[in-house]
Parts: sequence; C-alpha cells; structure tokens
Amino acid sequence: MLQTKNLETMTLSQNSIRLNLIKRLVFFVSLVSITSYAQVDSKSEEWWTPITKKHDIKYESYTLLGDCFIIGEKKVDREMETFKDVIVISKGQEDYWIFKSETASYDPNTTTLKIYDCTMEKFKTNSNSLEPEKSYKHINYSTNFEKNVSTMADVRPEK
Repeated sequence: MLQTKNLETMTLSQNSIRLNLIKRLVFFVSLVSITSYAQVDSKSEEWWTPITKKHDIKYESYTLLGDCFIIGEKKVDREMETFKDVIVISKGQEDYWIFKSETASYDPNTTTLKIYDCTMEKFKTNSNSLEPEKSYKHINYSTNFEKNVSTMADVRPEK
C-alpha cells in the first residue's frame, strides 16, 4: 500500500512537472510571437505617413477617428473633444481629402466629427502632384462614423 502511494505521488509529481514545462514552453512561444509581431508592426508605415511627408505636414501628436487622421490642439470637456488649428486627413480608396480649419469637434456620443469653416482639398493617392483635384473653401463639414454619413454646407452668406 505504501509503495502504491509513493508511485502515485511520483506519477503526480512527474505529471505536474511536465504540465509546468508545457505551460512555460507555451508562454515562451507566445512571448516570442508577440514580440516579433510588435517589432514588424512598429516598423510598418501608417497610411498617413506618405501623405504628411508629401505635404510637409509636421505633427507631434494626433488623434485617429475611423479613417480620419487629426492634428491640432486637442481639449476634452466632459466627453466632447475640441480641436484648434486643425488639419484632418481623410482617406478614400484612390484619393484623400485634407481639411484645414481653425476649429473642429468630435462628439463620441453621436460619433460625429464636425469641421467648421474649413478648406477642403482632394488629392489622388498615387500622384506626386501637390495641386488638388478639387478644392472648396468656407465649408462646414460633418461626418458620422457610425452611420457612415457625411454632409457639407457653404458657410458664406448668400449675395
């Protein structure tokens, strides 16, 4: 009987050691995989990098909302985010828009970004030209990320 208990204890002990080794091996492999992925990902270029280089747009910090890359002095009041001296880059399939404005806001409750009295310029993604394909001035632009709906309105007074 004593010999059976010792055998059971040894078997349990050996199984415990094996299980512990397997856990450590899985953890090590996972850690190596995550570290390798992070290194590859950190070296990859974000979609806005070629655009900011092309247009010589400098930034120290940014906000990313959907496909909108936002640069500007950001303040948060309760949940509302406001931006001053803002540049927004919005990407499409084959083109992108650059919005420039003194002010913009984002409401996370409605998932709506509003850019006030802005200049909008459309560029082709695969072009080196700094001349916009289309350009609008004095536009109030709004986009709802949840509904995927955008609107624009001319803010100049009617003549």
